[in-house]
Amino acid sequence: LEAFDLYLLARHKQRLRTEGNLRDALRLYRDALDVDPDFAAAWAGAATVTELLSAQFYGPEPDMVSHRKAQELLDRALELDPELADAHATQALVKLHEERPHQALVHIDKAIAGSPSEGIYYGWRANILQFLGRHDDALDAIEQGYRIDPLHGAIRHNLALHEAFVGDPA
Repeated sequence: LEAFDLYLLARHKQRLRTEGNLRDALRLYRDALDVDPDFAAAWAGAATVTELLSAQFYGPEPDMVSHRKAQELLDRALELDPELADAHATQALVKLHEERPHQALVHIDKAIAGSPSEGIYYGWRANILQFLGRHDDALDAIEQGYRIDPLHGAIRHNLALHEAFVGDPA
């Protein structure tokens, strides 16, 4: 139970999307893994936070360093649970930042199939579709994410960006 409690606290910190909270989340995921080294979701969470701490997002870490570290964590998570939605979602982020959007789309769709109530996955899918030039599909995806989780700050931010891009001032 202790590992799961640490994991839940880490998820909460991760959702707040500031560098300090992400660093706290990473520490909590590591603490959970110290208690239970076979906790696949904690490995995936650590990978997500590692990716989010790249300079491309919320932290100072060079992008390629973050991508490499995140991939190592993802490899362990997927070894423990090959169907883990969180791992596939973060794999999608890594693939997108490697400019492999078609592979990213495969992974995010697998994540959504495994956990369709996770609103941020639709936001990440929107980013992939935007990269592919599929702007209307991207807006549909982020709107779906917003319907699922209207209080998620990153979803709200991405929705505003996507609406501005397609010219919808709502």
